[in-house]
Amino acid sequence: MNCCICPKGAVIKCYCSGIICCEECFENHKSALTQIPHFSRKIIIEDKPDITNSEDPNNSQKKQLIISKVEEEIKKITETTDKFKLEIMAKIEHLQSKLKEILMKIEGKKQETLEKLNSIIQKIDQIELKEFSKFMKSGQSFVNVEMKLPEFENSLDVLLEVKYEGPNIGPTKLYHIRQDKLRIYDVSKQSLETFTIQGLKSKAFSAIVGFPGSVLVTGGSSILGQAVKTVYEVNLKTREFINQADLITARYYHSGLFIDNFIYVFGGIGIGEITAFERYDIKSKSWEMLGDLHLSRKFPGLCYHKSNIYVAGGNKEFSIEKISLENFYVENIKLEFPLSDQGCTLASTEKGIIIFQSKKICLIGDDDTAGSLVSIEDKLNWWSQSPPVIQDKNICILRFSDLCVFQFNVLASSLTEVYKIDLNNT
Repeated sequence: MNCCICPKGAVIKCYCSGIICCEECFENHKSALTQIPHFSRKIIIEDKPDITNSEDPNNSQKKQLIISKVEEEIKKITETTDKFKLEIMAKIEHLQSKLKEILMKIEGKKQETLEKLNSIIQKIDQIELKEFSKFMKSGQSFVNVEMKLPEFENSLDVLLEVKYEGPNIGPTKLYHIRQDKLRIYDVSKQSLETFTIQGLKSKAFSAIVGFPGSVLVTGGSSILGQAVKTVYEVNLKTREFINQADLITARYYHSGLFIDNFIYVFGGIGIGEITAFERYDIKSKSWEMLGDLHLSRKFPGLCYHKSNIYVAGGNKEFSIEKISLENFYVENIKLEFPLSDQGCTLASTEKGIIIFQSKKICLIGDDDTAGSLVSIEDKLNWWSQSPPVIQDKNICILRFSDLCVFQFNVLASSLTEVYKIDLNNT
């Protein structure tokens, strides 16, 4: 500490005024102020380094050592981080490469699956058009087969009043569907219309029933041969479809019929043989189980005739089943003549029911008479995917086995093939 008077070091403190000064200045102070007493004592002030202006060499070394260690740790961390970064980048590149390989494999599998599905669909088409004959005992088709009456007398008089007797307007068009293609044959115009229903993937061997403004596509077989419950309603005006309530019983090789506000479904194959029949309410969009047939039937023929539904064909037993619409009581009526165990189509007339089947066309009269109307060489299955159309004196059928439209004209005494659907061009 310096003297308060001169720059020398201070060693004495005088209590007269509290000054701190060196010895020489203290003597001068006492001489100048003789009139007052002076009390003093010597003080020892140690010189301490000014830490604000000077550095301790030891602290500086420690500081430098710490800085060096910190820098070394930062360097290690940086090196480790860079190493991890390189490893992570390498792993990311490896994963990207693997992902690319997986995506390529998936794309390859996707393409392979699509090719297999297309192959399966083509095979299904072949089954429907060619191999389907295994179920139907195919024979040669015919055109304009003349009517013969070896077993039934006065059958022309019986059949003169051919008409649809249903409580609602009968079908006016014939339908065929496959995948997303709906084909409609207009009987009055004798023309075919085909249109695509976007997104629809209908099943094989489903039944199609027309009702005002729409058609209902029920059931069918999947590509694996399994019966499905799927039901589609196709709007004929907008050409769009919506999924409706599923069938209660999955089935294919079945038939359907529209009466008033209901669509009835009979027969078919599902998990084993099917005898159950059900109906669809077009207003409530729901299904109702009604009862059981006496026999299971595949490719059955159906018709509405005088307040009852008749079901025939598809079974080795020669019978036709009669279902009352009042209480759904089922009566199994034995027939005295052979009835094909393959599919058939039924049509209602004023005096009885006509059965179109392999080898012959038969009539079951309301007066319990029965017999053959037409003997033919054709051995194909006469099942139709949609009900027949009856107009004037003609009964028109779209036979599923060969996709031919036949017209049975009573007055002309002939059965004529009037149209054949070519799936490759329609």
